[in-house]
Amino acid sequence: MSGELYGLAGPDQRRYQTPPPTADQGSGTDLATGVAQQFVRTLLGNADVDVPADDPFGFLAALLGIRWDKMDSFEDGQLALLDRVDLLSPLQDFGSCYAPGSGDLINLGKVPFSKQVGPMDGCQLVNAGIVLNDKGLWEICVRLAFSYTIGGGGIGWEIRTYAPGGGGSSGIFSVQRDYVVDSQTTMREITTTVVVPDPGYRVEVWITTLVLGRATTGGPENNRFSVKHITRSAVNPI
Repeated sequence: MSGELYGLAGPDQRRYQTPPPTADQGSGTDLATGVAQQFVRTLLGNADVDVPADDPFGFLAALLGIRWDKMDSFEDGQLALLDRVDLLSPLQDFGSCYAPGSGDLINLGKVPFSKQVGPMDGCQLVNAGIVLNDKGLWEICVRLAFSYTIGGGGIGWEIRTYAPGGGGSSGIFSVQRDYVVDSQTTMREITTTVVVPDPGYRVEVWITTLVLGRATTGGPENNRFSVKHITRSAVNPI
């Protein structure tokens, strides 16, 4: 009885056959694609626009200048070198980490840097921050990725160095800020230095301004937090 129905309809017992499927009665995948295409046309306010069926949202992103990546999981090769301190210079302490995740992480607050990248010496990863295990001059470099928004484009974030025992908004020894207005998917970087008089100072990264619904993006390819010990003193530079 595939595609056919039978029934009585008067004296001639006519046979009824279901009509052939229309273009709108395809598979679930076809239906979802059609809905996506119509959604894009509605957003653009043009019912006649030719939206490609293979990637309707990518088409919309290209029109609006949005980065629309199909992100695959990525594992940094340096993760296999966590204990290879022998690869670092014996004259310079160094450490690097990232905030894990395959998408958006946080809107406001401390960025959850919790995964070490490569070997680390002379510093340590503690509670989403890096503790400097020696006094002197340190170079700090942080890179963050931010998602697209259709709301306000303001991005404010900062690198905070805390005295031992300090935290939150108290006990800040030094701070370096960055602010930009940009609603597109973007990456921002701060490179700065700090001179600390004793071991035990802690460096953290905080987002202070970001519209609701926007976030920083996780993953070793999207963010990085590194410190490098430049010198201890002018008398003994190493």
